[in-house]
Parts: sequence; C-alpha cells; structure tokens
Amino acid sequence: MPHPSRWGARSQLWALARGSHQRRIFPYCTGKSFLLAHRYTAVQRKETLDEETACLRWLKESIRERRRLREAVRSRALRWTPYQYLVGHVDFLHLKDFCVRPPTLIPRPETELMVERILESRPPATRLALDLCSGSGVIGIALATEWADSRVDLVDASERAMSLARENAVRYGVDERLSFLVGAIGDQEFAENSYDMIVSNPPYIPTATIENLSRTVKNHEDILALDGGVKGMDIMRQVLDVASVALKPGGLLWMEVYAEAEQHGLVEEYIARYHATRLHLQEVVPDLRDMPRFVVIRKAGPDRAQRDR
Repeated sequence: MPHPSRWGARSQLWALARGSHQRRIFPYCTGKSFLLAHRYTAVQRKETLDEETACLRWLKESIRERRRLREAVRSRALRWTPYQYLVGHVDFLHLKDFCVRPPTLIPRPETELMVERILESRPPATRLALDLCSGSGVIGIALATEWADSRVDLVDASERAMSLARENAVRYGVDERLSFLVGAIGDQEFAENSYDMIVSNPPYIPTATIENLSRTVKNHEDILALDGGVKGMDIMRQVLDVASVALKPGGLLWMEVYAEAEQHGLVEEYIARYHATRLHLQEVVPDLRDMPRFVVIRKAGPDRAQRDR
C-alpha cells in the first residue's frame, strides 16, 4: 500500500464517494476523518445528500489546508519568506488579523509601541491627523479606530500599499473617515496649519546598511519603504518640511527613526538649520531596548488644549 502522502486528493475523495471506508482502502483514517469515511455509507441508509456533500466539502478543505501548510513551510525554508506574508495577517495592538501582503512593509513591534505611546498621550483636540508613508495604513487605522471623532489622511508613494490600506480600513469600519493619497510626499500640497498631528514611519535605513538586513526583509519587503538614502534622512527631511507648514501651532509630529544610527541627532540638526523658528524637538522616546526610537516634535505656538479653549 502506498504511503498516504502519495495518495492524491482526488483519489482519496473518489474512494470515499464510492463508500470505500475500510482501512485497507483508507488505512490512515483516524479520528474525525475515519468517522467521515464511515458516513459515506450513509447514502445506503438514505441520509440526505446535503449532509454527505457537507462532509465531502470538509474533507476537501482539510486536504487543501494541508497542502497550503506544506507550501508555506517550503516557501519559508527555500525563500526565507516572512511568516507574516505566509499567513497574510498580523496582530497590531487592538487590530486583530490586520492584513499584510508582499511587498508592503510588515508592521513592527516598534511601530506598535509608538502608536501605543501616541494613544496614551493624546491631547483632547486631535480632529485631523496625517499619516505620511502610511504603507499598509496600520498607524492611521489604529488611531482612527480609537479616535471616533477624528479623520486621518494617509499618504504613500505605493499604489499597492494604498490598496491594502483601503482594504484594511474597510475591514475595521473606518474607511469613511480616512482619505487615501497616492504619490510622493513632495508631490502633495498640504494646507498651512491644517493638522493637529502628523505621524510617520518613513524609510530611514541608510542605503549602505540595507545589504546587512536579514533575507526575510531585504528579499521580500519593498526596498522603497526601507531605504532612506545615504544617512537615512532623505524622506525624513521631507516629513519635517511638511510638518513645519501643515501642522497647526502647537501640533505634534511623531516619527520613528533609526535608533542604531542615533538619527534623532540628525533630526535635531536639520530642525536647527532649516526650521528653528517653527519646530522644536520636544522629546526622544526610547523603545523597549531603551534605544532612541521615536522623536516628538512640536510646532511653535500654544498647545492644542489651550488653543481650543
């Protein structure tokens, strides 16, 4: 008798459909699958066709699931595919089964921590927020689901990423309070003093460092969502330029930076050189490894709580 793994799904199902339920024909049936095999003799006992069809459907799906699992394990072993892409979703704070697809950037625990800190410290008057380099939309969507009175504009250069963001927004019921803008940051026009808060997880890895990343990252995730130029600051400078104009007085920019390169120092230098009268580095927030992972930048003017009194 051939090993069960050599039996094709079609042969197995055909054997069951004919009522062949003995162990000499389906020798590895145990538990539920063995009971299902016995149920296929029920046609002779005049049980309904619907019940038999349901049993057959369950078995087909079971075989498909095993096949998908084998394919996933093979993909991980041979191509170093990130497991998040294999299962198609991640959990992010209160967002369960958040959809992810290659090559859109996979949400990281560090970004999760930033959103958690934002939610903990949110001033009372955040009505309009801007998510720059939004990718899958996870930051903007996480904020929108917690801030029922707010709207969030998402901006990303990738149409595929924005398509995924729309899909996720619909999934969590916030699509009507989000807008989706596809294009480079420099190609967008933002009204002056329009946003209470800007959030961003921009590409910040220095170009020379990309090659040192793990294969699961550099071979599968969008390189444009990772590569921040020579010092990792190319897109961050654009984010800072937008913040100097588009934030309301007293508004905040939360931005993730490359802690390993201590980019918070480069951010502070850029602000001092180009936006000293408008922006101020208010805080550098550490991650769980106590690395300087996030910068909080305030636009000059009264804070929002005072402004809205």
